[in-house]
Order: sequence, then structure tokens, then C-alpha cells
Amino acid sequence: MPAASNTSTTELRKVWTPLKIGPVTIRNRIAMPPISTYYSSGAQRFINERHIAYYRERAYGGVGLIVTEQQLAHSVTNFRSGVLIVWDERAIPHLEEAGKAVHEQGAKLFAELLIPGAWDTGVSSLEDWHVAKAPSRMFLDYLGEYVDELTKDDIKQMYKDFARSADNVRRAGLDGVDIHGTHGYLAEQFMSRHYNKRTDEYGGTPKNRIRFVIEAGQAIRDKVGGDIAVGIRLSIEEFKGDAGLQESEVLEMLDLVAAERVYDFFDISCGGLGMVHTTISPMGTPDAFLEQQGMHVKEVVGDRAKVILVGRIRDLATAERLVSEGAADMVHMGRALLADPLLPRKTMEGQKDEIIRCIGITNCSGQPMTNCALNPITGRERQWGAGKLAPAKSKKRVVVIGGGPAGLKAAGVAATRGHSVVLLERQEQLGGMMNLLKQGPTRGDWQFPIDDMTLIATRRGVDIRLGVDATAEAIKQEKPDAVICATGSNWSLGTATWTTTRDGVAILDGGSALAKFLDDTTALGHRVAIVDETGTYMPLGLSEMLRGAGVEAFFITSRGTPTGMKMNHNDTPYLMPRLRAAGVNFVTNSRIDSIEKGSLCLANNYMSTKEELPNIDSVVVFVPKVPSDALYRQIEGTYPETFVIGDALSPRMVREAVYEGEKTARML
Repeated sequence: MPAASNTSTTELRKVWTPLKIGPVTIRNRIAMPPISTYYSSGAQRFINERHIAYYRERAYGGVGLIVTEQQLAHSVTNFRSGVLIVWDERAIPHLEEAGKAVHEQGAKLFAELLIPGAWDTGVSSLEDWHVAKAPSRMFLDYLGEYVDELTKDDIKQMYKDFARSADNVRRAGLDGVDIHGTHGYLAEQFMSRHYNKRTDEYGGTPKNRIRFVIEAGQAIRDKVGGDIAVGIRLSIEEFKGDAGLQESEVLEMLDLVAAERVYDFFDISCGGLGMVHTTISPMGTPDAFLEQQGMHVKEVVGDRAKVILVGRIRDLATAERLVSEGAADMVHMGRALLADPLLPRKTMEGQKDEIIRCIGITNCSGQPMTNCALNPITGRERQWGAGKLAPAKSKKRVVVIGGGPAGLKAAGVAATRGHSVVLLERQEQLGGMMNLLKQGPTRGDWQFPIDDMTLIATRRGVDIRLGVDATAEAIKQEKPDAVICATGSNWSLGTATWTTTRDGVAILDGGSALAKFLDDTTALGHRVAIVDETGTYMPLGLSEMLRGAGVEAFFITSRGTPTGMKMNHNDTPYLMPRLRAAGVNFVTNSRIDSIEKGSLCLANNYMSTKEELPNIDSVVVFVPKVPSDALYRQIEGTYPETFVIGDALSPRMVREAVYEGEKTARML
């Protein structure tokens, strides 16, 4: 790593200090936590080249420690496809390659060991259907399955498998192991009264319920000795109220475990089975929300083990505060390092303002393979990683039409490669669809990617012209070698027949209605119906804003639930209670049949019943948008290279637009 700038030296003292965990000395206090990537496929459930490039990128970026994603440590558990296996000796050479890549960049690599217990999906493989086992026999409503009770022989086998897996990690030359005991997995199931109803020495009192954690750690320690660091990841709170683990009980258990001196570190998170929204917190959640809990853990553990803390830690200033004030010895920065794996390096090199900031969209955790909506390089490090943005072989004149996420990303990347880029934007501000998204309650962080991409484009010399309605003639005047049309999409009223029967009711598309409301909160009237067929956040966000302005809001959808496939499902447990509390009226499984005399006639999808909503002032229609591709169709084939990207190609989400901007600029 290069020498730190003066700013880093004065403001970030503690976070750059090396830390010793067991036998391992780590160069700083910044860690990358285990994040499931699902980059493996088929029967080859070992670390592969995509994983290695992903880990190498973050080691190069300056983190001190990387913990691999969860790896199965149980020889009779299938769990989900795409989850790595570590109990098998065939994993060793793959682990070895990953360790070598990380070590070459100066970082350390731990492996997370997983036995899922009740989380196991017994029918995930056609080869071996079985019943999942947990501390106690019970029906799990979250999974819709019964699980059987572990016998003492089962538990002993798990200890052997943990030890064997840890030894494979040691033999591969990695630096440590971290048992996955949080987020509802096996260790937490033993700790929690919600799952553990046993009456033997593994159930009942906190001392008994923590026995599995102690004995699993001891089994590993007996196998690997002091050669590698040994730790466990635990939830400080299960968020199941009195039925589950609460902080006071976890602290009592931590004191018991720490007294055994089995573990070199405790990796503190939160959440339990079915509570992923508390673990992977969405936009609007406070930063460092586990700070006080970290303080309490440190007070209990003392100098008996190190403490690593997670919880929406997005910048090094927050990391510095947590370490300096005693909330942790080291911090995990997960999604922040998905958004920008070079975050520590950029900070050290005085380029903090060029960091791609995470805003908590959580698309990263909701896809078949982990990626980032704002950084398309994540998961594609083999072809696009650090040092692989090649300078242009010949400098071209590039005209980008549209300053939304696709156009901004394309302009910035093309200019970084050395092209001469001009960006023409019809509006008086950059950002495109993000300017609407940021208007919603708890959605202000959408300003960050606008600012981040604008800074890069400006700093790389893009000629940005606002308030310009690009025409074919205007483009011709620029004499371009390449034109990138990122002209977005149009809002639509769709094809519903009732839109022709207005009868005194204002009918607006979603974009027009939102713009009108933002200009005047009374403009839509006192009673507004929002018709949603998109399954996205914006209709719900507008409903919340309307209620905040005192407008009576009726949310109508033909789906069975107000939220849809394009919603951030980690956000739903926070958003829906707010909407209910605000008084939004929900009508599901229904559609508008007609509009007559200011009333909406709603027809149920499954029954012949109809419902009337009287005295409606406005109907706001959210249906899929239509590409604004007329300009592209007009100039297609006119220039040596002409591209259409983002919503102008096909209306989708921000992540697809940013990806296409990156990809297209790299092709020039």
C-alpha cells in the first residue's frame, strides 16, 4: 500500500493500525465479511477463478482481512446449489489458490465454516433427499418444512466435520476459520430458545445452550492447535422478541464462551431465521446501527478475544470511530466493498471523493450471483478488474445522449479511456430516473450515485451540456465517431380501456403525477388512486408521500400483494408497516373496471364481486414504461458506431443501465 495522505494520517489513525488475532497479524482493522456470492455452479462446488478474482480485487484494494463466503462443513448437508464445500479434501487446492492470490496483495484470508441445521434444504439435490435436522424437532413456518431433532451422535459427527474442515483450511495455507453461527444457522439454533427445546445438557439454561458453540470450537482447536485463528460469528439479537435470543442473554453466553479461551475472535452480527432484513439492512437504515451492541460485547469479552463488528459501516470515518471508541477491534465493510473494492486504497491515496458509495439498494444479495447495482465490475473482476480498463487504441469523438445512470457511466468510462466525450442532457440536471427515486421517503441516498458518476465524468474531462434537446442535426454538428443513445424511457398510461372514460377524474401516468405532486402537494386532489402493475418501489413511495401530505391514498394492484418482483424485499418489512401506519388503503387482486361520475368501479380478479371507490380526484397509473428510442432509430447506421443502452434499449432497473454504460464504453 502507498503512504497515507496527510488527511488519512490525521483522521484515520486507529483503523490503519495492525491487529493480531491469534497467531495472525493483520495489516489494518478493515475486513471484508463473508458474503454469499453463489459463483460456483453445478457439481463443482469449490472456489473457482471468479471467486479468486473477486477476493484478489479486494485484497489489492487495501482490506486487511477477507472472510470467504459460507462453505459447507458438514458431509451430509446439501443446502443450496452454488454453496461451496470445505469438508471435502478436494477443496484444498482451490483454497490454496485463493489464499495465494490474497496473500500476494498483503491481506489475510479466513474461511467461513457452515452447518445450516434447520436451514438445510433437504430436497435441494436429486441425489440425496433427506430431512433437515436441528436442535429440536419442529415445524418451521418460514421454510414450510418439518425438521428432525439431532441425536448426540449427529452432534459428535458435526464436531468431527468442523474439525476436518478447519484442518483442510489450515493445510491449504489460509489464515483462519470463522464458524457461521449467526443469521439463524446451527449455532444460533442451539443458543435460541425459539429453536432449542431440548431437555438434555444442550438445552434449557444459557450455559447448556451455549455448550455446542464451546464444544465445536474446542474440536477445531484440538485439530489445528494454534496454527490458524479460530473464531465464530454470532448474532447479538435475533429480533424475535421474548421468544428468541436477546442481547442480555447473548452477552451472558459470550462471557461463558470467552472464559474457555477457545476462540481468538467473535464476529458480531444480528438477525435470525426469516429476519434477513435486519441483517442486510436497506436504504434508510442508520449507519453503524450495532455500535452500542459492539460496545457491550467488548465490555464483556475484554482482552480474552478480539471483536469484529458489522452493521452498515460504509466509510472509513465510521470505521475509525467504532475502533477508536471501543465498539470493535476490527470492522466488517461488506456492501461498501462490493460497491468499491478499492475503498481503502483510494482513501490512502487521497482519492476518497472517487469512491463509489454504497446506498443500500441490496440488489447485491437478491440475484443468482452477487453483483452491485452501482459497480458492474463486482463479480466481473476477471475481465474488468483493477488495471484492466485499457486506454483507447485510437482517440474517438464520442457523443452520449442522456445523463441518466447509463449515459453518465458510459461518458465517465469512455473519457477515462482517453476518448473525447460530450454529453447532451435534455433536463437541467443529471441523474435521469435517479432524480425521481431520490424523492421518496428514506430514499435521499440516491443522490450519491448521481454525484459520484458526475464527479468522475467531470474530472475525466467530459463536456457536459444541460438543457440540450439533442436532434439528429445537433449530433451531426459534433462530428462524432461514436454515438451512445441513453435517452431513457417514456411513462405510459398503458392500454386499459377505462382510461378513455375520465368523467371528471384526472388520469395521469406515474412520472407526470410524481412531478406534479412534487411541484404542488395539493395538485392531485384529496383522494387519489394509485394503480400499480410494475411491482416497483415508486408507486408505494408516492403513496407514502401522498399520505404525508394529508391526501387519502388508495393503492390498487391486480397482484395478490402490494409489493412485486422488482421490489427490494429486504426493504418491505420496513416499508409496509410505515404505509399501514400512514393509512394507505390497499386493494389487491383487483383492477379498475370503469370510471363513472367520479367513482372507480373495481373488479376482483377471482370473484364476480365489484367494489366502488367514490369521490376520486385523480388516478395515477404505473405501468411498464416504453423505450425512448426514436432518436436512435433515426440515426442508426449514420455513424461508424451507434449504440442504444439503458432504458432506451429496454426499461429496467438502475443496475442494468449502469452495466450497459460500462460495457459499451469499454467496447469503443
